[in-house]
Amino acid sequence: MLGSCAKSRLRAMLDPQEPHTRASSTRSLSLVRELGFALVGLLAGTLVLEIPMTLGLFPDEMKAAGLSFLYGPLVTVMAAGIYAWLVRRVDGTPPTDWADSPRPNTGKAMAWVSSHIVLALVGSTAITTLSKLAGLPIEEQAGVLDIVESAAGTLTPELVMLITSAIALAPVCEEWLFRGLLFRRSYVRATPLAAFWISALAFAIVHGHAIGIPVYFWLGLVFADIYVRTQRLWCAMLVHALNNTAALVILLFVDEIAVL
Repeated sequence: MLGSCAKSRLRAMLDPQEPHTRASSTRSLSLVRELGFALVGLLAGTLVLEIPMTLGLFPDEMKAAGLSFLYGPLVTVMAAGIYAWLVRRVDGTPPTDWADSPRPNTGKAMAWVSSHIVLALVGSTAITTLSKLAGLPIEEQAGVLDIVESAAGTLTPELVMLITSAIALAPVCEEWLFRGLLFRRSYVRATPLAAFWISALAFAIVHGHAIGIPVYFWLGLVFADIYVRTQRLWCAMLVHALNNTAALVILLFVDEIAVL
């Protein structure tokens, strides 16, 4: 009788597509699992915040001061922490040499950062312009517009919360979850192409701004690309923060609307 190894070789000879099919199935299951980890983290983070809010443990003045703009980063960082804990329990973290190319030095990494800031801004502007020409203008989220308009050139508590969230908290928390965990692990366990698309789409959907999904999706691709090219998560965080800074400057000082 044939042993298990001989049977495997025989099946591979009779059906050359079988190993490829098994590999594809494994990659697909890995991708689904990574999305599941991210979803569990987001749901748990949301639940942790929703309970005290429902019970009225946050004073009204805190909510009025822009607590909603801290909600997203807080949920995201809790989701990332839960995601990281789950994968350590299941199978550890990806190897340090996860990308295909050697890690560039800091000077080259900063050059990549500069080019990707341009990519982020030019791409976002192009998408916004094309959407407007197509009769589907992309506008900023209503809550952001309300705070900017009510500030009327003054530094209100709500505006301070918005700036802090957009420039510091969101880039750090979101890049940890969507690039440092979901993208990186999917890049190793599924395929690079799937990692780019899935992480960018998840990043866009989580923002909860349907009309802005094309812009968020583009930004997700740019942030993932800078991470691959530099193999430094802080580079993705920096590009994200500078993109949001530029969008805020335009929103506050230019008579046009940009998406954060």
